Amino acid sequence: MNPSFAYLAYSPEKERLISMAYSKLFANSSSMEKVQEGLNALTFQNGKAGQLALSSSFLPLSKDFGEGLKGIIVPALLPQFQKALAYVEDGCCPHLYEVCDEHPELYDSYLSILDGIEDSLLLTAKVYIEEDHSPAYAAERLYCHRNTVAYRLSVFEKKTHIKLDSFGSTRFVYELLRRKKMGSEETTSI
Repeated sequence: MNPSFAYLAYSPEKERLISMAYSKLFANSSSMEKVQEGLNALTFQNGKAGQLALSSSFLPLSKDFGEGLKGIIVPALLPQFQKALAYVEDGCCPHLYEVCDEHPELYDSYLSILDGIEDSLLLTAKVYIEEDHSPAYAAERLYCHRNTVAYRLSVFEKKTHIKLDSFGSTRFVYELLRRKKMGSEETTSI
């Protein structure tokens, strides 16, 4: 199973304590790495169960360790996602798309993730999401072979660093694709 990621924001002096707490929660299925001063990334391998455990344990952990513990579950470890942490309350660990839904201006700032990606890849990703992650149905709608869909998705994932295998990632990417289309329609109509 592909790992999911959470950015954790807290002061560096609490790093060791929080690392110990998470190692107890997730046994050997997690690892922490330094992203920058005061920010760490927790990678957990147990997919949806790990996300649920992380979300449910975040508030009690933040109370145990005091102020400043907050996180966000992101689809990839991209530096630009760190700015969304400013909108997260202490003790919370929402998905990135939840934060962006409350603050839509964040989506606009993330549109650059899709810059330089061919239209065929963007369309394939959009149709694949709309067809409930079915390469066969996506291929039918796109009038191509399902292997072509699989290849385009792998190229899309390599270029964006975002895998389309979880609801959080899919929801975020779909909204980006929708906004990119809206933006391109506005510029062509002017």
